[in-house]
Amino acid sequence: MLKKKDLFLIFLSAAFIVLSFPKWEWTGFIIVSLIPLFFALQKKTPKQAFWMGWILGYLVSLGAFYWVCHTLQEFGQLPLYLALPIFLIFCTFCNLHLAVFCYVYVKIPLLHLRPLWVPILFTVIEFCFPQVFHWYLGACLYKKLWLIQFAEITGVAGVTFFVVLLNVFIYELIRWIKKDFEIFPKYAFSISLALFLVAGLYSIRTLQTYQETLKRAPTIRAALIQTNVGNLDKLKGSKGYQHAAEKMQDINRTMILNAAADNPNLDLIVLPETAVPGYFTPERPGTQQFMFQLASQVQTPIYFGGYGFERTPEGNPLIYNSTFLVSPYYQVSHTYHKNNLLIFGEYMPFSSWIPQLKDWFPTVGDFAWGKTQPVFTLTKDRRFAPLICFEGLFGSYVRRFVQKGANFLVIVTNDSWFGDTANPHQHLMLHVWRAIENRTPILRVANTGISAFIDLSGKIQSKTKLFEPSILVDNIAVIDHQTFYAKFGNLFMGILILLFVGFVLYSFVSPRHLRHLKDNEM
Repeated sequence: MLKKKDLFLIFLSAAFIVLSFPKWEWTGFIIVSLIPLFFALQKKTPKQAFWMGWILGYLVSLGAFYWVCHTLQEFGQLPLYLALPIFLIFCTFCNLHLAVFCYVYVKIPLLHLRPLWVPILFTVIEFCFPQVFHWYLGACLYKKLWLIQFAEITGVAGVTFFVVLLNVFIYELIRWIKKDFEIFPKYAFSISLALFLVAGLYSIRTLQTYQETLKRAPTIRAALIQTNVGNLDKLKGSKGYQHAAEKMQDINRTMILNAAADNPNLDLIVLPETAVPGYFTPERPGTQQFMFQLASQVQTPIYFGGYGFERTPEGNPLIYNSTFLVSPYYQVSHTYHKNNLLIFGEYMPFSSWIPQLKDWFPTVGDFAWGKTQPVFTLTKDRRFAPLICFEGLFGSYVRRFVQKGANFLVIVTNDSWFGDTANPHQHLMLHVWRAIENRTPILRVANTGISAFIDLSGKIQSKTKLFEPSILVDNIAVIDHQTFYAKFGNLFMGILILLFVGFVLYSFVSPRHLRHLKDNEM
C-alpha cells in the first residue's frame, strides 16, 4: 500500500512534467521533474515501483493529453459521457514506458553506476517503447536554442538523456546534503558537469556559426495560407457537398490572390492539408483546372493538400491523403501520398478482417497507404520533403528525405480537430526538432493554426495565431548540409542500447547493485 507521501511525490513529478510542456512551458521544472519520483521509489519493491510509474504515466496523460477527450467529441462525434471514459481508458496505457522504467530502476539499481545507468535506462525505454503519441521528455526544451544544438548529432533523444542526467545529479546532491550518505557524489558531479559543459559549449558555438551562415545563405520567399476552414466544412467538401466545396474554393482563391498581390516575387505558396476539395485527378478536371488557373494567374508554384485517387488492377478504388505541387504552366510537378497514416483517424485497424468496423465507426477514414518518398524539386537548388501532419514527428522518416537531397521541409497539417487546446502547440514543438536534427528549415501550414516558419537552428521565425485566417509571408534561409544525424541516424541511440545491454549483463555478474536497502543507497 502506497503512503500519502509517495502519492504526493508522484503527483509532484507529474505536475512538473506537464507544466514543462506547451501550453504552459515552464521548462525549468523539467530538470527537477524526476527528483520527487526518485525519492518516492526509495525502499520500494519492483512491483510497487511499477505501479508508481503507472500512476505517474496516468497523471501525465491526464494533464498533457487532455485534448484527446475533445478530439473524440469533435472528430468521433461522441457525446461527453462516452468520450470521457474512453479517454480515461486511453490514459491507462498511454505512458506505460514510465511504469517499465520505474520497475527496472528498482529491479536493477546499479547504485555505483547510477549517474550513467539511469539516463541510459530512461532514454532507451522512452525511445524503444511503443507509444500512441511518441513524445520525449527533453522535447520541451525546444526554445532553449543555446542548449539543444547538439541534437544535430544525437537527435532529440539525446536531449532526454541530458535532462535525466541533470535530474540524477541534483537528486544525488540533495541526498548528500541530507547526509543520506557521507561520500560526496564526485562521479555524478564530474560526469554531469562535464556533459553539461560539452553540450552547452557545443550548442552555443554551433548556434553562433549557423546564425552567421543564415546571413549569407540563399533564401526562399513563401506565403503560408492558413485558411481557417472548420472540420465540418472540410468534411462536407471532401464528400462532395457543392456549397461547402464552393466555399473552400472561394477562400483558397481569395487568399492566394491576396498573397500574390501583396507580396510580389514569391517562390512558393502553400495551402494546408486537404485544402482542396474533391479528388485531384485528371478524371475530375474541374478541380485540377481550378488550381492550374490559380497558379498561372499568380505565376507562382502552389503546394497544397488534397485527395488522390487510383484504382487497383482489379478495379478497387484507392483514396489517398495526398499533397500536390502545381506549376504556373498547367502541370502537376509532383505528387505525394501519405506513408504514415494515423490510427483511428485515417484507417481503422483490423477492418480488413472485420469489415463491420467501418460501419460502426463511419467517421474514421479509409485511406490507402503511400509507398514512395519523393523529394519535390522547386528549383535546381531548392528541394523539399513533403510531409503530412504527424509524419513530421518521426526523425528517422524525415532524414530519409534529407538523404535523398531535400534541403527544406514543408509540413501541411489539420490540427482543427484538437480545438484551442495544448495539442497544436505540442505538435509544433515536436516539429521543431526536425529542423535542428537535419539543418533543414521548415514551412509549416495548419488549416486553423499554428502555421510557422522555422529556421534551421530551430528558431520559430514567425507564426500565426490559432483559429484566424492568415497569410504568413517570410524569407527562410536554405543550405545544403547533411548533419551527423542525417547521415548516420540514431547512432547515438544504438550506442545507448549497447550500453544498456552491457549494464544489464553486468548486473548479473556483479553483486554490488544488490546491497540491502538498509544501506540507504536506494
